[in-house]
Order: sequence, then structure tokens, then C-alpha cells
Amino acid sequence: MDPVDDPGTGGRDDSRLRGEGPSTPDAGAAVAHALGWLVGRCVGDCIITRAEIQGLLSNLLYTNSPPAGDTKLTTWAKANGATLGRRYASELARR
Repeated sequence: MDPVDDPGTGGRDDSRLRGEGPSTPDAGAAVAHALGWLVGRCVGDCIITRAEIQGLLSNLLYTNSPPAGDTKLTTWAKANGATLGRRYASELARR
């Protein structure tokens, strides 16, 4: 099941995830990169790259493939909700 078909979406319109919604203009990508760079400077990390933004704009987050794991994101978020987002974890520090 694709994430957009998950019955836990609460009736949200996820048409943009399927590539059916309006596309984001290039100015939006430049603004997103600039904001990501600014926040990254503040926290000493790389928040998002131009390549990642292009991937998102190209709908690479969406897949028709079957799930690779057994745990739904919604199930995991409910189980970890008490600590989710409480502490920042740097991707650069993990390397």
C-alpha cells in the first residue's frame, strides 16, 4: 500500500504526492534552499540540499512499490510521540 492510500490520512487530499496537484515553481525551490541553508547555519547542519529539493519536486518520494518494512509511519509516530521532535539529531554528526 502506498502512503497516499493509507486509511490513516484523515481524509486529507494527497493529490500532490501523486503528482496530480500544481507544480511548485522554481522560485519556491530557491526559497526552500535558502531557508534550509539559513536554518542549517543556525544548527550547524545541512538541512536540505538542492538535489533533495529537486527529488521532492520530481515526486521521487512517491512510489508504487510495496512497503519495504512492516511498520506504518503512523503506528511508529503514535508509539514514539512522547519523544518525537524533542531533541535535534544532526545528520552530519552521525557520519
